[in-house]
Amino acid sequence: HRNSTGTRLGWGAMMIDDLRTFLAAGGVDTRAQFVVRFFGVTSFTSTTFGLVAGNFGVMLFTSGPLIPFFAGSIAGYVFGVVSFWRQEKARALEYAALYPNIMEHV
Repeated sequence: HRNSTGTRLGWGAMMIDDLRTFLAAGGVDTRAQFVVRFFGVTSFTSTTFGLVAGNFGVMLFTSGPLIPFFAGSIAGYVFGVVSFWRQEKARALEYAALYPNIMEHV
């Protein structure tokens, strides 16, 4: 996958790009697309990090999976929010570079 300027996208950006294409095909409002993408990315990363941390907690510690899952899901949520923010910032800067006339009116 590549964006409109030809830059290769990472796995997180590919997931966001695919989700954006899916939502746009269904005629979903742009603001709703943003919210769904945000919840999708943060839910996926927090669940994934939590499950991995919970498994490590079971294997390495005697505390069980609950506390490591909780810590991993918090770390995953933070990672998801930061990566989503970076992708949206890059997208906004890309659009600002492609359409400078619109930015003059903002």
